[in-house]
Amino acid sequence: MAGKPQNSDTTANNPDQAGPIDERTFAAMTDAYGNYFKGLADINAEAYRFITDRLQQDIRLSTDIARCENADQALELQRTFCAKLVDDYTTETQRIIALMYNAADNRNSN
Repeated sequence: MAGKPQNSDTTANNPDQAGPIDERTFAAMTDAYGNYFKGLADINAEAYRFITDRLQQDIRLSTDIARCENADQALELQRTFCAKLVDDYTTETQRIIALMYNAADNRNSN
């Protein structure tokens, strides 16, 4: 009877039967993923810091505008605020990209 050819490599078809990972492989995987997750945590911490800082600046702008004596003062505050906002977001984007690169490149140390 012509049947399916038998595959002598049972681990290729059934990953549950795979043998144990040697110590060096496990250490390398732990280092790689540890560095990767540290990189993700760094990105998260930086994003949180940036958002917190920007929200504080938004609140400060509202307070400052409420103290203005005329519309020209309010417009000048908004102009300055918007210019700084663009600069802050540009700088933050560069920081996040650098952190993402480090996370992906495994340049972090545990």
